[in-house]
Amino acid sequence: MTLPTTTRQFALTEVGSFHNLALQTVQIPSLQSGQVLVRIYAVSLNVRALYFITTVVTYSVNSTHNVVPLSDMAGEIVAVSEGVKAWKVGDHVSANLSAWGGLVDGYLTEYWVVAAHSLVAIPAQLSYEEASALPCVAITAYNVLFRGKPVSAGDAVLLLATGGVAMFALHAVAAAPTEVLLATEGRGVDHVVETAVPGTIMQSVSATRFGGTVTIIGDMTSVDNFPISALSGLIKHRSVDVRGIIAGFGFTNPDIHKFNDMLRLMRAHPETTRPVVDKAFTYLESQKHVGKVSEA
Repeated sequence: MTLPTTTRQFALTEVGSFHNLALQTVQIPSLQSGQVLVRIYAVSLNVRALYFITTVVTYSVNSTHNVVPLSDMAGEIVAVSEGVKAWKVGDHVSANLSAWGGLVDGYLTEYWVVAAHSLVAIPAQLSYEEASALPCVAITAYNVLFRGKPVSAGDAVLLLATGGVAMFALHAVAAAPTEVLLATEGRGVDHVVETAVPGTIMQSVSATRFGGTVTIIGDMTSVDNFPISALSGLIKHRSVDVRGIIAGFGFTNPDIHKFNDMLRLMRAHPETTRPVVDKAFTYLESQKHVGKVSEA
């Protein structure tokens, strides 16, 4: 196979709207030791990606050049550099989440040079579109449910809305070795996956049992004159643990191991954990989607 020397990519010419994405043809960098070249077959969208594109403030987008957006992808390795032992040409992979698509160029491109240690093998039962939904929302949901104070048998879990994190959390809870309750019998839920703060945080804490956990992800809604004193008092009164997490994991070896832990759960329960995907930018912006938004 003759390796390509150029790639087509969409770059953000001006922060503010996805309509400012422009198609470009650029040179593919030479492979350095420890790197592989991936042919990207699918990318997926999330609210983080939309923030990168629409505002330079919220996520500190690198506005000094035409940044290539999107941090979630799935593809096939087409070349490996010297010293790469864990991967071979033809492997189907995804990359762990980092600053791609904001501070540095992301995956809205045909080919991408990436560090071999940041890759994971995608489950065989998933399409490229489904696998591209994993790096942000799936590992975020897994982080919420199975790190810190993990979900256990008999727990009641409250999920807000029908976005990517909530839907994958629903699948993961169903696949895990737990018996999650459908009703709380008046005692409140054990875990809340809070994805719409601050608009719903008061209700989430109120719905949580004494000593339960509320995990905050993102900031999708806003309210004026937020009652921070009332929220603080409610948290203290109910002895609720409130923790915030960033999306998913990083690029270190322990974090890659946790990503692989999640993938083992998916391989063991292929139908229960299959991602739900929709399409594409305009639909994501409408906030009417169910699950992840993906484009191949």
